[in-house]
Amino acid sequence: MAHANLEDALRNVQSLRNDLRAVITLGMRKEEGYWEDCEVSEQVLDSRWTWGSTPITETHTEKGWVPPREVPINKPDIEKRESAQARLQQIYHSSIGSVKYVAGCALYVDDRKLLNQIDGWLDTLGDRIKLDSEREDVKVVYDIPYSTSTTESHPNTKGLVGFSISKIPSRLSDIRRKAGKLLDVSEADILGHELTKISLGLEEDELQKVYRHASHPEYRQKAGQWLGYPPVRIFCHEHPVAATVSGIASTGVASGLVYALVEYFNK
Repeated sequence: MAHANLEDALRNVQSLRNDLRAVITLGMRKEEGYWEDCEVSEQVLDSRWTWGSTPITETHTEKGWVPPREVPINKPDIEKRESAQARLQQIYHSSIGSVKYVAGCALYVDDRKLLNQIDGWLDTLGDRIKLDSEREDVKVVYDIPYSTSTTESHPNTKGLVGFSISKIPSRLSDIRRKAGKLLDVSEADILGHELTKISLGLEEDELQKVYRHASHPEYRQKAGQWLGYPPVRIFCHEHPVAATVSGIASTGVASGLVYALVEYFNK
């Protein structure tokens, strides 16, 4: 029940944030067709490709035709926007935890102020979470993405709410780590979780901890990539038995056995 209440509150914030951009459609107008530059991506195999390597994504620009279409003639819905602004202000000032945070994001409250507020709220929970409602709230904080886009969705709320934090990734990372500890997530998994959230790398000893001890394959593989390990080494680390057999068939007996043995003794 607590999770449903939190989800409803976050859904309400998302709806109100959409209302901040509400418009009234006055009619339609016809737009002529035109050519525009379009970026096209395709995966190609590099000339240095080896077994286990990931194809490289290359992009190039092509001319694309945009056909004639009808587009709406809009004007701002001032009444709806002002109502949403007032309601979001009320939610922001009366809420705690993740609901206060996302309402503040919708209102473009200063990033540092928002992060300080949510950090202070986590401190009030002490060393352990006592209520299920608090646990669900902390899960939302733990999964806040670092993104410059307001369209990135939060997995624990089934895509209901988009978050936008763009200026203080290290501060946000500290808060997510604190939330992870409250949720009793292992240190290696907290660090691995960070690798999926930020564009900044971890320290080498932290990457090694993720690579060797994280419980999620995604975390271990990403840590291996950040450490600069070749794909075949990461594969051997994840699948030592299969890698030995595959290594014998693909790259020779020596390389297959050596990689598998190295990964076995480095665990």
